[in-house]
Amino acid sequence: DPVQVIADESKLYSVIKQYREIGFHHPTEPADSSASKDESDRLAKLLLVEALGYGDAGLAVALNTDSVPFEFAALSNETELRNLAQTYHADTIGELVGCWIDLRSVPSESGGMNGNEYIIQNYKTDWVTNGSIATHALLTTAATKTEKALVAVVPLDLPGISRGAPVEKMGLRALNQCEIILEQVKIPEKYFINIDGIAERILSSLHRGIGQIAIGLAQAALDESNVYANDRIQGGIPIIQHNNIKLKLFNMFAEIASNSAFARSLGLDNGTDEHSRSTKHAIAFRVIASEMAFKTTSEAIQIFGGTGLMKAFPVEKMMRDAGSLMNINGKNDALALEALSNLQCYSPHMKSRQALHAFA
Repeated sequence: DPVQVIADESKLYSVIKQYREIGFHHPTEPADSSASKDESDRLAKLLLVEALGYGDAGLAVALNTDSVPFEFAALSNETELRNLAQTYHADTIGELVGCWIDLRSVPSESGGMNGNEYIIQNYKTDWVTNGSIATHALLTTAATKTEKALVAVVPLDLPGISRGAPVEKMGLRALNQCEIILEQVKIPEKYFINIDGIAERILSSLHRGIGQIAIGLAQAALDESNVYANDRIQGGIPIIQHNNIKLKLFNMFAEIASNSAFARSLGLDNGTDEHSRSTKHAIAFRVIASEMAFKTTSEAIQIFGGTGLMKAFPVEKMMRDAGSLMNINGKNDALALEALSNLQCYSPHMKSRQALHAFA
């Protein structure tokens, strides 16, 4: 029940508290200094997010989104925002919780600059991750003909901000989401983050995170299928000995391994190669990883047979979660079209290709 997820007695808060006590909420890949991190530091974040996805994709999305506003607040020149980031990093209880509000689709008549403030007239967001429990939001808007894109870290107790009821969903049920309503909300200039390319960093980070969660989820489905295939007896032998089951398991493994390689390539190049940090690369990874997870969990259902549809086994939940990952923070198809519109494709072989064409 989505209301129980955020109820006072919910286990969610003890999970957040333990996550903070361990120190996992500290960004291991700060947006302004990832180039200075060594390889093990950059891989640490990947492995953590994938491990969380292995345990529960919904909870992984919540925890991975939690630090986003505070991570980018640390980049601000404003003392208040930098202090906020430091407070979050020292928070071992879970008093500060972050979310992301994407206003890039807001009609021009619903929001815009007025002097030194950005005013949002009347707008209701789509489902916001951590929306019911968040204290601060990273808020992003699209650029217009007269205004550049806005990035701001906003406290959610500003006048005019209210929240809808928690959303009932097919999958990712441990993930709290709700609508956030903005009516005559004035965002002061002190909350703005004015750094070139920061919107690209935000979107790249969020979409890569979803892809990494999808890999962890797919690995969990593969492991469950492998255990079941060794235990389930059919025709007098474990079904793992049937060639069709072997092929299913191998194909699941191969797709997970290839997506993991893509994830590590993006993670290791991030901050040292501007093209690997681009939104289009992150969207490409997120799309293929989430679709791979859905295919893998579907194959897991086939291996389990009819029992895979029963709640006594976790693969039916995994399949519902994988389906939801393809639609969170934007539908895969819509994101692909968005990336394609800006696909002046970079390739290290482009100059060689041009030279070969000239030679031919």
